[in-house]
Amino acid sequence: MPFHRHLIKYSYLFLLYPIFVLSYVVSEKTGKSFIPERIIFLHLLLYFVAYFISNKKLSSIYVRFIYLSTLVITFFEVAYVSIYKERITPSTAFILIETNSSETSEYLKEYFNTEIFIWLLILLIPSVFILIGVNKAIQQYTLKSSFKAIFNDFRKLVLFIESLWVRTQNTVWKKVVLGLVLFVIGISLYFNANHHKYHAVFQIFNGYERYKIEVEKYKNFFAASKKSKQLKTVVKKEDDLKETIIIVIGESTTKHHLGIYGYHRNTTPNLAKLRNELLVFNDVISPHTHTIPSLEKVLTFATTANPEAKEYGSLIQLVKTAGYKTYWISNQIPVGINETMVSIVAKAADYSYFTNLGGEQELRSLDERVLPIVAKSLKTKDTKKVLFVHLLGTHTQYKNRYPENFNQFKDTPSTPFGTQQAFDAINQYDNAVLYNDFVISEIISLLKANATPNEKQQMIYLSDHGEDVYQTVDFNGHSEAIGSYPMFEIPFVFWSNQKSELEKYRSFTDRKYMIDDFIYSVADILSIKFEGMQSQNSIFSPNFQSKQRIVKQHIDFDVEIKSVQ
Repeated sequence: MPFHRHLIKYSYLFLLYPIFVLSYVVSEKTGKSFIPERIIFLHLLLYFVAYFISNKKLSSIYVRFIYLSTLVITFFEVAYVSIYKERITPSTAFILIETNSSETSEYLKEYFNTEIFIWLLILLIPSVFILIGVNKAIQQYTLKSSFKAIFNDFRKLVLFIESLWVRTQNTVWKKVVLGLVLFVIGISLYFNANHHKYHAVFQIFNGYERYKIEVEKYKNFFAASKKSKQLKTVVKKEDDLKETIIIVIGESTTKHHLGIYGYHRNTTPNLAKLRNELLVFNDVISPHTHTIPSLEKVLTFATTANPEAKEYGSLIQLVKTAGYKTYWISNQIPVGINETMVSIVAKAADYSYFTNLGGEQELRSLDERVLPIVAKSLKTKDTKKVLFVHLLGTHTQYKNRYPENFNQFKDTPSTPFGTQQAFDAINQYDNAVLYNDFVISEIISLLKANATPNEKQQMIYLSDHGEDVYQTVDFNGHSEAIGSYPMFEIPFVFWSNQKSELEKYRSFTDRKYMIDDFIYSVADILSIKFEGMQSQNSIFSPNFQSKQRIVKQHIDFDVEIKSVQ
């Protein structure tokens, strides 16, 4: 048979081309050998279905559909691996589902670079010829006849091996050969039994199912929290002392780009001026590198060691039960494909305000939009109040996080990765930090301006997680898979109008602390008492006890991540 006829006959094997491209990218980007035998097995089964389709047109449509689906999925995973240096996991679904259209646009602009475009071409161009070849195979042979030819070739191979077997008189060799055959069959069955678990589609669907479970838990957790001994035993404050605390939650801000933490650029000039009124905690980390799992622990009783403790209730519920009026003021988009879990928790607040309703026109939703609402909320007659202010902070795309007059850093920044892309990202990020400094200082100014005599005022600023901006890796962003120390190490700043309080806590600023215990720290400074209060987990407590800081579910941050700085 002419060579080109053989190629046509075996053309369906070329349908596995995208999978082998993925195998190469995974091996190159992660440094881990990736042999996709499980995925190959699955796709061979999918293509084999065409054997039972007698109609050539339907067979062609079916094969093209499977191939194009494979192509799209493979490109998505290739792009994901190229960016995050890790394969798709169920956690990816959480990120995808909580990402709205505006964020998707931002991520595409940030990460769809030349390399990914080249991989797109590498996948697409050969695929055109592969589909043409497969179409010829269907037209000339049909997949049915092609498979028959393959089976005939296989039968010939079996007969050849059988002939060698018959000719082998040495029974020892027969046993060796038989053992090897059985071993190969056994290994194949072992691997192929779970082939589906290694497919990107399965991982996404698995993640989606887990996401739905988590959302359902959050929707029901308010009902469960009614039984919480923590909330039932809160001692309500009945005194007339005026108290206001603002908890500012930043986004994607690492402490390593803040001037008040020793960064070589003066990115926090306003906070630097307030240095005598601030406590800057030096060793605070987030338990995660993504917003949802991090804020789950910041805003509820959940901790890394006890994630189910979120059913005990939220920080908002706790301070409400103690007699504080609560305000949730956010410049984050409140809903994604489903309501975000953060928004569900925020519903417990007495008053909720969202300044960013999403859409393309809202890509540059500057954080100063929260300031008028903060000012209005501070003027209410409530004796005791807690304001939660959720900022966009330094979220990707950095250039959309600040107005033009804050575009101050334009020189060549310091980085081990000397590319223009790195320089631009660092400058934009530092400008975003500079603007973030302005917003936080304005919130403090509003507190001061609206204070009444003898009113106790406090502010805590922290970020949900950090960011690596070409500091330790050739990458900007955050990823649990990479998990570098700038992605965990966050700013934690305390301001108070009570000098005695500042002096009380000043010696605590070097404590090793993780924000999954944040609820106990807030309860401590507000003197909220309840059954189950763990003062040893409060960064403000004289009884504080440092604990092992476990991130990524099982990694000791101080031993395995921080020690490599």
